[in-house]
Amino acid sequence: MDKKLLYDKPMFLKSMWGVLGLICLAVYGLLCFTKKKEDLVKGKIEFVGQTYEQLPSRHAGKYRFIKVEGFGKPFEVFVGKDAGDFKPEFEQVDLLQAGDEVLVYYVAGQKDFDAVHNVQRIESNGKAFFIAGKSTIWIMGVCLVLGVVIAIVLMILKSKGRII
Repeated sequence: MDKKLLYDKPMFLKSMWGVLGLICLAVYGLLCFTKKKEDLVKGKIEFVGQTYEQLPSRHAGKYRFIKVEGFGKPFEVFVGKDAGDFKPEFEQVDLLQAGDEVLVYYVAGQKDFDAVHNVQRIESNGKAFFIAGKSTIWIMGVCLVLGVVIAIVLMILKSKGRII
């Protein structure tokens, strides 16, 4: 029975595959979070509040839901202010009211959710009421740099014969 399994492979190959996966996920995350705000919805607010039907399913109070006329799903806006939260750069969503004309910039691509999560900016009458934070971009950047550094260290160890 000479069947080779993944854990039978040398440590260098397993480590490099893991690092390559980390780098790919970081690059994908950076590309997603740095997209231009080209998707936008313009319309009057039908509803704004802390809950919307069965939403949120987690962390009540840290979200606001905005339903814009003519758009199928509500927008879920994260406004958490606790330590460790990915805080928005600027947030005054609670000042918006039903009937206000808004522009909502978001990153499209979600199909299986009850609400649109990737809201980047909300404006009304030329004034910003919400600007998403950039902490996720920093985390993806750190993961990318860490993956590259680990890959370089692995190659140095491999060339010195310290790892097989």
